[in-house]
Amino acid sequence: MPAAGRLTRSRTIARHLTEVGLVDLKLTEAVQREGAREHPVDGFSMRQHRGEDGVPAVVVGAYGPGWFPVFQRVRTELRLIASRLSLPHAKCAVIDTDRCLDGYEVMARWATGEELRALRQAQEAQRAPLRARRRRQAEDAGQAGLF
Repeated sequence: MPAAGRLTRSRTIARHLTEVGLVDLKLTEAVQREGAREHPVDGFSMRQHRGEDGVPAVVVGAYGPGWFPVFQRVRTELRLIASRLSLPHAKCAVIDTDRCLDGYEVMARWATGEELRALRQAQEAQRAPLRARRRRQAEDAGQAGLF
């Protein structure tokens, strides 16, 4: 079970989704919980949420007459955000993007420090054979001092 993480920056997610052309409806949490898929305009809305494990997260829902394509686009974009933010220099990751809550909502949260360490270790293990091969090639070429 993950430790309590820091609050997911919903502004980061909202900015990315609006930059790709989705409309932020900015619905209140009460309206979102009513199941406002009948909203007259297609778009998304977000709310803060604390999961069963106590980790803070953001719930992104799709609304409007054409809510399903919006939902698919939100899921795709959250996966892109997750892959971009899990790069080593970003020091954060978005996970749980496949977890649907009410069929039209997706949850995203930042990874905890433990999860980030595990991610870095897995990435290092994946790169280790390539680094070893490069070191051997450098040694064979008489350039061992460069490594």
